[in-house]
Amino acid sequence: MNYVIIAKVVIAGRRRYSEEYLGQTYRRHEHLLHEMVQLYQNEMKTFEQIGEALGVPWWDVKRLLREYGVQAVDRASRAKYEREKDFQAIYRMHYEQKMTFGEIGQVLGRSSPYIRRVLIEHGCTPVNYGQAQFREKRR
Repeated sequence: MNYVIIAKVVIAGRRRYSEEYLGQTYRRHEHLLHEMVQLYQNEMKTFEQIGEALGVPWWDVKRLLREYGVQAVDRASRAKYEREKDFQAIYRMHYEQKMTFGEIGQVLGRSSPYIRRVLIEHGCTPVNYGQAQFREKRR
């Protein structure tokens, strides 16, 4: 096990840590590396989300993952994963419960264009329930 020597220097009444110590503080979380990799690669969590889940500053998560050469997840892959994850709920709400995009968006915290895109990507034709209700009222 490697030990880092902490050297405190007192300058004008304030304690400062050595540059060597400050550059290696992220290593105190190495025991969580396996869990960090699982959350990052399998569940597509962001550094901030991993940090919150494990009680670690996000910048330490980022640094550890880079230090150990973990493949970076790009935004497009993360967004596609999120859309895959949301599809079942959106499908159920839109087709079975006949909710509009606005209503689904309020429930899921997503925008109407996002909901439309998820449905179209999965080969579904979105139904504009808002217009259908408007037409029925006019008759």
